[in-house]
Amino acid sequence: MLAPYSLRAMWGDPAASLDEAVDSNLKLMRCLVNCDRLFGDLWTSQARSRKTGQPRYIDRPLSPTKRAILVEVSRRRQSQRVETGGYPLLAHTSGPPSEQVWLYTRFGSVPMNERGGLPNHIGITIPQEGVAPEHLMEPTTALRMLECVVTVASPVWGVLDHPKIASKEERSTRMDAGVPDVGWLTYLRVPPKSLPELPPSATTFGVGAGSIIRAFPSRLDPDNPTHAEAIAMTRAALQNAGLLEPVQYWARRRD
Repeated sequence: MLAPYSLRAMWGDPAASLDEAVDSNLKLMRCLVNCDRLFGDLWTSQARSRKTGQPRYIDRPLSPTKRAILVEVSRRRQSQRVETGGYPLLAHTSGPPSEQVWLYTRFGSVPMNERGGLPNHIGITIPQEGVAPEHLMEPTTALRMLECVVTVASPVWGVLDHPKIASKEERSTRMDAGVPDVGWLTYLRVPPKSLPELPPSATTFGVGAGSIIRAFPSRLDPDNPTHAEAIAMTRAALQNAGLLEPVQYWARRRD
């Protein structure tokens, strides 16, 4: 199976209550449905039987209603072992696994240790082939998806990229260090007027309290070396401007 495209965003404070987490997920789902009808067909998986020693997972439709989301995040909250892990939601579109789009969110996380622990996040994975990427990786739609995430969550950073652009080791190293990723589309909590000079192919869009930077106008092709080069040049410009420093997701606690 080919690796999927990945949209993800992260933030720490402020902490969210259960009601706030439900409302945020509802706003996100409705915004995504307006981006593309594929998001109107979301399902969740629930274990039903362990008689054979293995859970049997049954797919259930996830309606974009407050009650449905409340039930789902509450169920997942109760099933997780880490009490401070916020309110998670996991859903996917219908169809064979190789063609499913996955949506995962976590609102309401709080620091679990002195390093902070798992930050709040939104993620969307999009298969590389099939109907989904034809719809969602169209430049205007992809931009609108990231705008939905930014509008709902006000993340510290967000990105839409593909693992071929950077190795798993590179991404893991940046993640462990708390360094924002840079991809085809990148959101930083920096207004457009405060951005450095970027490569000629890049375009910026003011969104919320920050900017979305599009490294090049055409659809992302992970096998195109010029796309990888444009992203690398964009990352270098942001790095040289000091905009990719490790993120402090959580406000430091007072003694």
